[in-house]
Amino acid sequence: QKYNDDDQFLAYTQQAFALKQAVDHAHTLVKCAAGCAPRVDAKKVFDGVKLLYTSSDDLTGDAKAGWDVLEGEALRSEVEAIAKPQAVVFVDQIKSGNADK
Repeated sequence: QKYNDDDQFLAYTQQAFALKQAVDHAHTLVKCAAGCAPRVDAKKVFDGVKLLYTSSDDLTGDAKAGWDVLEGEALRSEVEAIAKPQAVVFVDQIKSGNADK
């Protein structure tokens, strides 16, 4: 039997840190009930909370409201990340007169 398994120890340590981070994100989730502060990375927090809760079904009050706010912000940032580069290309096409092509 192997007692000094560094890989297993690393895996347990990473899981512990991920869980700690998820709990920190859950606290942030409650604080976001009335809106998300600009310094908060909504997608990161939302994804972190999903380690503890796969959906908002078990949440109530500020936790549920925070979930809804963060979910909306995370979706908005994903759409923006996809749309922004396409918008830049379109603006460049308009400037060059090739928007119809």
